Amino acid sequence: MAPNASVIGTVYAASGSHISFGATLRGFREPIRIGKDTTIGENCVLDTSDFLPDEAVPHSVNIGKVEGYEGNNVTIEHGCYLLSCLVDDNVHVGHRSIIL
Repeated sequence: MAPNASVIGTVYAASGSHISFGATLRGFREPIRIGKDTTIGENCVLDTSDFLPDEAVPHSVNIGKVEGYEGNNVTIEHGCYLLSCLVDDNVHVGHRSIIL
Protein backbone atom coordinates (compact mmCIF):
# COMPACT_ATOMS: atom_id res chain seq x y z
CA MET A 1 0.00 0.00 0.00
CA ALA A 2 1.32 3.42 -0.94
CA PRO A 3 2.15 5.71 2.01
CA ASN A 4 -0.44 8.35 1.05
CA ALA A 5 -3.31 5.96 0.30
CA SER A 6 -6.30 6.29 2.65
CA VAL A 7 -7.96 3.16 3.98
CA ILE A 8 -10.99 3.85 6.17
CA GLY A 9 -13.22 1.28 7.87
CA THR A 10 -13.38 -2.42 6.98
CA VAL A 11 -11.13 -3.22 4.04
CA TYR A 12 -9.82 -6.70 3.24
CA ALA A 13 -6.94 -7.08 0.77
CA ALA A 14 -5.66 -10.51 -0.28
CA SER A 15 -2.01 -11.34 -0.90
CA GLY A 16 -0.35 -9.71 -3.88
CA SER A 17 -2.73 -6.72 -3.84
CA HIS A 18 -1.37 -3.26 -4.59
CA ILE A 19 -3.04 0.01 -3.58
CA SER A 20 -1.41 2.94 -5.38
CA PHE A 21 -0.68 6.54 -4.44
CA GLY A 22 -3.63 8.76 -3.58
CA ALA A 23 -6.18 5.93 -3.58
CA THR A 24 -9.07 6.23 -1.12
CA LEU A 25 -10.90 3.14 0.12
CA ARG A 26 -13.91 4.01 2.28
CA GLY A 27 -15.30 0.88 3.88
CA PHE A 28 -16.93 2.52 6.88
CA ARG A 29 -20.54 1.73 5.81
CA GLU A 30 -19.97 -1.73 4.29
CA PRO A 31 -16.78 -3.77 3.73
CA ILE A 32 -14.48 -3.55 0.72
CA ARG A 33 -12.94 -6.87 -0.40
CA ILE A 34 -9.97 -6.93 -2.76
CA GLY A 35 -8.89 -10.25 -4.28
CA LYS A 36 -5.34 -11.48 -4.77
CA ASP A 37 -2.97 -10.07 -7.36
CA THR A 38 -5.20 -7.02 -7.77
CA THR A 39 -4.01 -3.48 -8.50
CA ILE A 40 -5.91 -0.37 -7.44
CA GLY A 41 -4.53 2.55 -9.48
CA GLU A 42 -3.55 6.05 -8.42
CA ASN A 43 -6.29 8.38 -7.17
CA CYS A 44 -9.01 5.72 -7.31
CA VAL A 45 -11.97 5.96 -4.94
CA LEU A 46 -13.74 2.84 -3.71
CA ASP A 47 -16.84 3.66 -1.67
CA THR A 48 -19.85 1.81 -0.29
CA SER A 49 -23.47 2.83 -0.03
CA ASP A 50 -26.17 1.72 2.37
CA PHE A 51 -28.96 3.39 0.36
CA LEU A 52 -29.36 0.96 -2.54
CA PRO A 53 -33.01 0.19 -3.33
CA ASP A 54 -32.47 -3.38 -4.58
CA GLU A 55 -31.21 -6.12 -2.29
CA ALA A 56 -29.86 -8.04 -5.31
CA VAL A 57 -26.97 -5.58 -5.52
CA PRO A 58 -24.55 -5.82 -2.59
CA HIS A 59 -23.82 -2.72 -0.59
CA SER A 60 -20.16 -3.71 -0.37
CA VAL A 61 -17.40 -3.47 -2.98
CA ASN A 62 -16.08 -6.88 -4.08
CA ILE A 63 -13.18 -6.94 -6.51
CA GLY A 64 -12.64 -10.48 -7.78
CA LYS A 65 -14.37 -13.56 -6.43
CA VAL A 66 -12.73 -13.00 -3.09
CA GLU A 67 -14.04 -16.00 -1.14
CA GLY A 68 -11.68 -18.63 -2.55
CA TYR A 69 -8.86 -16.30 -3.69
CA GLU A 70 -8.75 -18.29 -6.94
CA GLY A 71 -7.11 -16.31 -9.73
CA ASN A 72 -8.53 -12.85 -9.11
CA ASN A 73 -6.01 -10.79 -11.17
CA VAL A 74 -7.99 -7.54 -11.47
CA THR A 75 -6.60 -4.17 -12.57
CA ILE A 76 -8.39 -0.95 -11.68
CA GLU A 77 -6.56 1.82 -13.53
CA HIS A 78 -5.93 5.39 -12.38
CA GLY A 79 -8.75 7.75 -11.43
CA CYS A 80 -11.60 5.23 -11.24
CA TYR A 81 -14.64 5.52 -8.96
CA LEU A 82 -16.34 2.33 -7.76
CA LEU A 83 -19.46 2.42 -5.58
CA SER A 84 -21.04 -0.73 -4.11
CA CYS A 85 -20.31 -3.09 -6.99
CA LEU A 86 -19.02 -6.50 -8.01
CA VAL A 87 -16.01 -6.84 -10.30
CA ASP A 88 -15.34 -10.37 -11.53
CA ASP A 89 -11.95 -12.15 -11.82
CA ASN A 90 -9.51 -11.25 -14.62
CA VAL A 91 -11.12 -7.86 -15.34
CA HIS A 92 -9.33 -4.71 -16.51
CA VAL A 93 -11.13 -1.45 -15.66
CA GLY A 94 -9.84 1.45 -17.78
CA HIS A 95 -8.72 4.93 -16.72
CA ARG A 96 -11.31 7.20 -15.09
CA SER A 97 -14.09 4.62 -15.28
CA ILE A 98 -17.12 4.93 -13.03
CA ILE A 99 -18.85 1.79 -11.81
CA LEU A 100 -22.00 2.21 -9.74
